[in-house]
Amino acid sequence: MQTENVFIRQLKKHPLSFLYRLIKNIVFSLFFFCLVLVVLYIAGDYQNFQTESQQLILSTLSFSSIVLLLFSILIFGETIIRLITKGEKLKSVAVLLAMIFNIIFSVICMSFSNIIFYLSEGF
Repeated sequence: MQTENVFIRQLKKHPLSFLYRLIKNIVFSLFFFCLVLVVLYIAGDYQNFQTESQQLILSTLSFSSIVLLLFSILIFGETIIRLITKGEKLKSVAVLLAMIFNIIFSVICMSFSNIIFYLSEGF
């Protein structure tokens, strides 16, 4: 019983907003979706998918990378604000590092998909 009371007190002391948790979950879902699309494109390249299918995968990857970038920047900013105002150091630093990784990953995926898409259409 005592551990539940400590947990409830900590939750009341530093509650996460619903929007913060929702966007953080969306970011991690989009990260895995982009990862699956990259793997699907690479597998489709070896298995000779049709050109239209490959271009659809690249377009979807580009769009989801843009959305991932925007949401990652949003969570990055909100986490910095939480770090300054609430002082949650360890948890905030871990989320900041994850969002920096997501931002870099989304820029790489976006660049990869746009370059390959333009090269596949020809000059």
